[in-house]
This record gives sequence, structure tokens and C-alpha cells, in this order.
Amino acid sequence: MNQNYQFSQHTQEELVAVLQSFPIPIFCFSDSPDDNFKVVAYNSEFLSFFYLEAKSIHQSSPFLKNLFTHFASLKNAMQKEGNDIICSPMSLQYQTEQVVVQLKKIYNNLFIALFFNEKMEVFRLLDKNEQIHNLESLFDELESVMQNEIRVRLTSERRYRQLFHIGYDGIFILTARNDENRECGNILEANHIALQIVGLKDIQGVNFLQLIPEKERGDVSEKLHHIQPNDNLFINATIINQQSQIPFSVEICGQLFICDNQRNIYLAVRDISERLVLEKEREKDRALLLQQSKMASMGEMIGVIAHQWRQPLNVLSLEISSLHELFCEGSLDQESCTTYINRIYQQIDFMSQTINDFRDFFSPSKQAKYFSPKKVLESVVAMLEPQFLMRSCIRININDETCQTTMIYGFSNEFKQALLVLIQNAKDAIQEKIQQQPDFLGEIYITIQQVEGNSAVEIGILDNAGGVCPADLPYIFDPYFSTKGAKGSGVGLPTAKMIIERSMHGKIRAFNKNQGAYFQITVPCQPPNQECSEAIK
Repeated sequence: MNQNYQFSQHTQEELVAVLQSFPIPIFCFSDSPDDNFKVVAYNSEFLSFFYLEAKSIHQSSPFLKNLFTHFASLKNAMQKEGNDIICSPMSLQYQTEQVVVQLKKIYNNLFIALFFNEKMEVFRLLDKNEQIHNLESLFDELESVMQNEIRVRLTSERRYRQLFHIGYDGIFILTARNDENRECGNILEANHIALQIVGLKDIQGVNFLQLIPEKERGDVSEKLHHIQPNDNLFINATIINQQSQIPFSVEICGQLFICDNQRNIYLAVRDISERLVLEKEREKDRALLLQQSKMASMGEMIGVIAHQWRQPLNVLSLEISSLHELFCEGSLDQESCTTYINRIYQQIDFMSQTINDFRDFFSPSKQAKYFSPKKVLESVVAMLEPQFLMRSCIRININDETCQTTMIYGFSNEFKQALLVLIQNAKDAIQEKIQQQPDFLGEIYITIQQVEGNSAVEIGILDNAGGVCPADLPYIFDPYFSTKGAKGSGVGLPTAKMIIERSMHGKIRAFNKNQGAYFQITVPCQPPNQECSEAIK
């Protein structure tokens, strides 16, 4: 046992029970190299013998100070003689008669003191039941209790060591700042994984902050210095391996705890270098999926442009033909020429705007900002509806009662693409239905409303094409899963889900409703927090 040895509650109770079974005053204490004695246990006979109350047995009481002074001299004599037991008379201010004390060392720094008056035998005495007791049996019982305590402690220590060194996280025990200006961050203990992470064999005298690059050290130091009980510390930082001098990314979780009246910090450090590499690879896969979705949508959009250009091209042809006829007839005056030219420019501007819309649609938004979901929805419908009506006899109905001026935060062009995918998906389902039933009238119902106490906007897109097979519903957002056979690419819906959840921090659900497939989008009106806003950028 060391000087800070603390008995378990069970062992403390066992010690007291053994002491109480003997009808003589007994006092048990532990010591340290500087004779800093601590009370361990005593029996009721001890209190009665010295006319004491339990509340008076504390480290600063005059009685204990006097008692411990005498014990210090006895302990020194014991060490000089090389004995584990010594007997000596003593005088105490609480007793008028002579007192004899027998001091015995029963384990390492654990001592027991037996008190007698001159009329009592030292080694043999009668208990309350007139039974003869040998003091050696007392020592044997106390030693048995201590041996059991040691076994329990060794088992506990072994389990602690197994848990401390097992697993994949590096564990550091650091000093925490206290009122005595104790240096914060000194490494008290580290497991095997922690030593591998930092590239050290010995952590003696090493401060954890020395392992952090200088540019990050101030932020980590600030958090370690101000950690409080019940705080959960999370830090993403870089640690430099002291052997290879290679920096790598780590995730640090920490908590403050108190042991032996000292504030310490528990840190779990996980190497996330491989995870970051995998995340970069996944990000590339997401970008590829997004690009594939754009390419798949581009074919549809080219058809939209072709349809929107057909009418202005016809108008341009008629205007130019009329202009030519007037010129040939010699009846083309300045006013007529200006009128025709203005009409031609109007059609050219319309066609140019169509190209701009198409270009903007597929250009990624550079930064998140507030925009109107109603206007975005209307712009997508305006591009698609004429083609739907002409080629597929599909009508789009928008029900909007509460979102005239509502704004949401995110990327408008990406949001357009998600809506385009969902509306095109509804159109494809209706077209497949029309092939089976030529007289079928397809309809797409779109609702937009504020929900969650006006803190979010919900957009619902419902078709009347019969819905999705229930067995396919759990998989429709999986990459490259398609219910359209060879006609589908399986990239549209996964891309829509990625945009809604990652770029817009919203949610998307799909289920069957009213004989059709219903896609429900919910997006917040405000950015979740500053960190999310930075992540979006």
C-alpha cells in the first residue's frame, strides 16, 4: 500500500467488525514516509477508554495530534530494533492513570495500537463472555482482512490494466489546472496505443501540448485549461509522431475526473487519418454521382430547350419572311422595319434567356444563401410543364397557401436539381402508365407549406401512377437501384437525397399515398448552426 491507500467500504467495515469483537481499546492507523498518520478504524472500547465521541476523532484534534506524536517515536524505535511489535507506557492528558500501548505493524504501512491500564494483562485477557482471547488471534484476523483486500485490489488492478490497454483508442491521463497553479497537460499515464500514436516509449516529463503543432496548440490548451466536471470535450486536432515527425489527424474526447483529491483529465485519442482518406474518397463518389445525375437530367433538359425554342423559331421564320416580302414589294418603311426588328430581338432574347436558365441550372451554387422555395419550384415547373402537356398530357397542380414570402437557407441550384429529379421521376411513372392505358390522364400534385412552427418548409410531390412496389420502397434511394429497368440509371433519387440531406440539411421520405408515389421534402428555414454553415461552404 502507498501513502494514499484508500480502503474499500467493504474492507473498512470488516476491519471495524474485527476490532469491535475484542473488549480492549484498539486503534488502527496508516502512515506515510513523513509520519503523516491517518485514522483507519477504531472500536467502541477505544472511545469509552478515553472518554471520547466519534466526532472528536479527526486529524486536527489535540488528542490525535498527541497520540500520533507518541506513535511516531514508537515507530522509530520499532524500526531501530527491527521488530514488528513494540510495547511502551505513555501519558495522555485525558487519562490520570498510567496507560500502556502496544504497537504492532500488521501490513506495510498499516499499524494497530492496543491500550491497557496497569491492571490489564497485555497478551491474554477475558472478553465480555468471560472467554479467554489471545491477542495473536486479533492480529491473524486483521492480517486475513488485509490479505483479502490485497487480493481484491490486485484483481481490480489487473482488470483496470486490461481495460486500459485494450481497444483501438489511445488513452492519456493528464494533469488538470487547479488552484495551486498546477501545470496543465502533463502526461501521468498512457496506454500502449497512445505510445504508438505519439511515437514515444517513455512519457515521463512529457506535456501533451508538446505533441500538438504550434498553430493548433493554443486552441487545445484553452479547452484543456477550462474543462469542468461533467464537460464532454471533443477536439479535432493534429498530433506529431515524435519518432517519425509525421503529423496525422486525431479525434480527441476528454473528461475531467478527481482522484485522490487531484483534478485529472481523461483523454481518448483516435487516429482518424484513414477515415479522412475514406471520406475524401466518398466525397469523390458523391461528386461523381451528382455529375452522373446531371448528365442524365441534361438529356431531359435539352428536350425542354428544343420544345421552348420551337415556337420562337417559328415566329422568327414568319417575321423574317414577312420582312422579306415587304422589302420585295418596296413597302418597307423605317417604322415597319423597326417594328419587325424589335419583334425579332424579343424572340432572340427569349431564346437567350432559355440558354441562360439551362446554364444556371447546371452550374453549382458557389455559396449557401437564403432563397424562396416557391420561386425555385415555379421555375422548375415553368420549364417542364409545356413539354409535359404536349408530349405526355400530364398536368402539374401546385397548392401553395402559406409560403408566399417564406425563405429557406441552402443552395438554390442544387435544390432545383433535386426538384427536377422528383418531378421527372413522377413524369416517367405516369408515362409508363399511359403506355399501358393510352387514355389515362396523368397528374402531378405539388404542395408547399410551412411546418414545425413555421421553422421549416415541406414540399410534397405526388403522382397518380399507382405508386412504388412496397418491396422496392426501402431501396429506391440506393445508388444505381432503379425500378425502370434498362431505361433507368439509378442515380437520380440518390442524388436528390444527397442534396436534400447534405446541402439543405433537410429530410426526404418516400411512401405510397392515394394510388401514387409521394415524395416528402422537409427543409429548415434557418441554417442549423454556424459549424454547419461552414461545413456547407
